[in-house]
Amino acid sequence: MTNTLHTLEQLHQLRRRQLDEMSRDFSHHQQQQQRLKTTLDTLTRLATELPVTTSPSPGQLCNQVNYQRTLQRVIDGQTQAHALAQSETRRLQGKLLLARKKLQGLESLLGQHREQQQETLRRKEQQVTDALAAQHVRHPMMGG
Repeated sequence: MTNTLHTLEQLHQLRRRQLDEMSRDFSHHQQQQQRLKTTLDTLTRLATELPVTTSPSPGQLCNQVNYQRTLQRVIDGQTQAHALAQSETRRLQGKLLLARKKLQGLESLLGQHREQQQETLRRKEQQVTDALAAQHVRHPMMGG
């Protein structure tokens, strides 16, 4: 019984560490996703707030078109990176929830084993107490 309890406690420690590590990874991905979203919002705002010049020169028009095209490619890349980050965050969240459920199940099982061990110890102590009392009743102290 104590060997099983010891094994369960070790497994509990391992799963707790694994859950902590997964929580850190999840938090890191959430932060990364938020940074990508902020960057994407900034780039989109930049693309929509281009200054309008009256009667631009052909060189300025060419530069503005190239700038808009480059900016749109960057926005497209950031949009794709953000979508991938969202997908990864959802995947990690699912794994994290599953790991939490496993840990809770293990904690429940561990609690049951601890209670069983305590009950076994109580019964053994009661048996010893009963045996001593029975011995005292059979052989009362002399001289009293």
